Amino acid sequence: MNRGRVENEFRLGLEELLKTIEDEQTRPAINPYAGAGDAVFHEHDTRIFFFDRLLQLLGWDRGAGGNVAEEARIKAETTRFIDYLGVKANPNIPIFILEAKAWDKPLIRAF
Repeated sequence: MNRGRVENEFRLGLEELLKTIEDEQTRPAINPYAGAGDAVFHEHDTRIFFFDRLLQLLGWDRGAGGNVAEEARIKAETTRFIDYLGVKANPNIPIFILEAKAWDKPLIRAF
């Protein structure tokens, strides 16, 4: 494995990902009732256009047999759902949690 090549491929992939998001935000909607003129990414858009592609660039796999669970349940006093939960296979422990929000929402802080 050539570390420089891998880093360059990631950098190029990230640039392409951000360019795609920019293009999608300026593209007119096909259906005038489907948010025409709405240049803000909603949570679903953020997941599809950003997180799904970012996880792929980072080498994480979603879906059956993958190491990222989507809409993972956490039980406490109430049941909550996490958008993405990265899991280390052996032992089966969580490595990261990602929570997608609309593109224009303020960042959530952990303090």
